[in-house]
Amino acid sequence: MDETSLLNEQNIDFGEAPGRTRDNPLTVSSLNQGVKIYLEEAFRSVWLVGELSNVTRARSGHWYFSLKDEEAQIRAALFRGHQSNLQTTPTEGMQVLVHARVSLYAPRGDYQIIVDYLEEAGEGAFRREFERLKAKFIKEGLFDSARKRELPKFPQRIGVVTSPTGAAIQDILNVLDRRYPLAEVVIYPATVQGVNAITEIVQRINQASIEKTCDVLIVGRGGGSIEDLWAFNSEQVVRALFECSIPTVSAVGHETDVTLADFVADVRAPTPSVAAEHVSPDRVELLEYLIGIERHLQRQITDITRSYAHQLLHLKKRLRHPSDRLQESQQRLDLTLRLLERWGTQFFLNENERLQRLTLQLQRWARSNIWAQRQQQLDKVQARLTQAIERQILTKEQQVKYSMAQLHSVSPLTIVKRGFSIIRKIEPTSTQVITRAAALKASDLIELEFIDGHCSATINSTNVTQVD
Repeated sequence: MDETSLLNEQNIDFGEAPGRTRDNPLTVSSLNQGVKIYLEEAFRSVWLVGELSNVTRARSGHWYFSLKDEEAQIRAALFRGHQSNLQTTPTEGMQVLVHARVSLYAPRGDYQIIVDYLEEAGEGAFRREFERLKAKFIKEGLFDSARKRELPKFPQRIGVVTSPTGAAIQDILNVLDRRYPLAEVVIYPATVQGVNAITEIVQRINQASIEKTCDVLIVGRGGGSIEDLWAFNSEQVVRALFECSIPTVSAVGHETDVTLADFVADVRAPTPSVAAEHVSPDRVELLEYLIGIERHLQRQITDITRSYAHQLLHLKKRLRHPSDRLQESQQRLDLTLRLLERWGTQFFLNENERLQRLTLQLQRWARSNIWAQRQQQLDKVQARLTQAIERQILTKEQQVKYSMAQLHSVSPLTIVKRGFSIIRKIEPTSTQVITRAAALKASDLIELEFIDGHCSATINSTNVTQVD
């Protein structure tokens, strides 16, 4: 489309082929107006990215500035009526993304763009998205401290989601090898920047969460720009960390770098090396801890041993020799016999007195007609009395014999009479009755008790044979 056709379409009449001939030239204003119409029709809506320069704000409230890149620049105007669409205040040197239409300021013939939308581009855009997601996650409670879990003190397996070739994994491995070489390190390899980073990081976090073979999981990478670290600000990675079934440590970038992963993880480490320190006890501190436990156990063992020694001494004092028990039983038996004799004598005295009374009664009845009958009754009573006395005596004698038999059966002297002997181990302060060969060793001094006396001997050797 040539200039004439474009002007004709806009119903602008410049005569026949204006500007085509020397005799029919265009005016400057006509040319500028035609170019303006052409540009505004051809570029009604464009998106541009560039750097702001020469930024000024007129008293009218309009913004004027230049938008440039490394090789070119263009004038721009942002009128007051479109400033409600401003996402940020224009400042010198700011990288911005604008929506505009191309135009021409006809009075001066200046080519320009009329901006109706402006937002900060590059790192600024990332910052705004960061703040938006942060506010969203705070509202949902993903960053609540109440849900944070403590890290295990002595993990057996430590998982790491990071690049297997980056500096971060080397830093982590070096720290763990120095501080806590007992732990096994499981690497979940993932791309940590680029188009596939988010997907791979989420997959590895989910894998560790499902397998549950690790006690703690470190997720991170080395330093970089905000664009390089952006995968750890993504909603997918944040939610994967939130739902992870094992405690997590975020270790992204350097100490000054902050990502949303830092807020949702159970623990935030400023660097991968510090993350390795968080999940591992120092071997020196661990050794001191174990020494403390050992001392505590030794004290407990000493206290328990002392307590059992006191109990054993108390029981030993209460333990009585069998001969002492036998003597006590013999004394009880003698007392029983004396009581039995005393009872028998008293019984006979009482019965004899009763018999004398009956005899006197019989003598008084001798002259009566019932003498014979009373004599028969007396004979019967006397017979029953005699039988009762004999039964009582027989019963008591049997009881005494039974008691003596029991005493005799448990007497050590009875055992000795059958060919056995009592063996005692002679020690400096005491003697100990020996019932098992395992209690003796060579050179021990023993005493043998027989039915007719004692003798001493020394053990030359021991040969213990298990007897079923």
